[in-house]
Amino acid sequence: MKGAKKYAVCVVDDNPEEIRRFRENLGKFFIIGAGTSISEALSDLKKQGYKKPHLFILDLYFPEGPRNTEEELIELERARQSFLEAESEFLIELTRLKLSSHGGLELARDLRERWGDIPFIFFTRKGTLEDSVRALRNGALKVIKKPDPNKKEKEGKPLSKAYDISFKNNAGKIAYEINDAIRISSWWWRNKKAVIGFLLGLLSSIIAGVIITFLI
Repeated sequence: MKGAKKYAVCVVDDNPEEIRRFRENLGKFFIIGAGTSISEALSDLKKQGYKKPHLFILDLYFPEGPRNTEEELIELERARQSFLEAESEFLIELTRLKLSSHGGLELARDLRERWGDIPFIFFTRKGTLEDSVRALRNGALKVIKKPDPNKKEKEGKPLSKAYDISFKNNAGKIAYEINDAIRISSWWWRNKKAVIGFLLGLLSSIIAGVIITFLI
């Protein structure tokens, strides 16, 4: 992606650590405005000279009410590790902390009401297949999974460090998915069939006109 155009994106996540990872690993690919709310992310982007982003990147499991405490987030992450071995145990913990995809979908509804012309995707670690279907039905272009550290990346390291390494190792793949989302949201991509059809029709008319003129 060397030399490629850098698009502006707004990242909204309730976890500052996830925002940090995004900035550190994807800053070379994108102009990044980030925050724990849409307004905060837009304000951050405006400081860099951009009025609006090409794409919003939203956390799917976003708190519906007050932000979770640090202690609650620690408990959530412990439960999430168990989820990798037993999905049902993790879902029980999500329910206990009142975290669900409803918060992220509400964030998306607010986004469409106030900035309806800007496309968005979800960037999540906890989303299920059902969450993804629901997100796409609610207007998301894509649901991209945040990387989980593999056995080698976790070995002998604190969990936060393992997540840092995994994000760094997958930064290129994530950047590709984000750029692809921006591409498919462009005017040309959405209208290329109609434009090509119109141009082919116009070309056919011109050719037919030339042939008729020649015959006459």
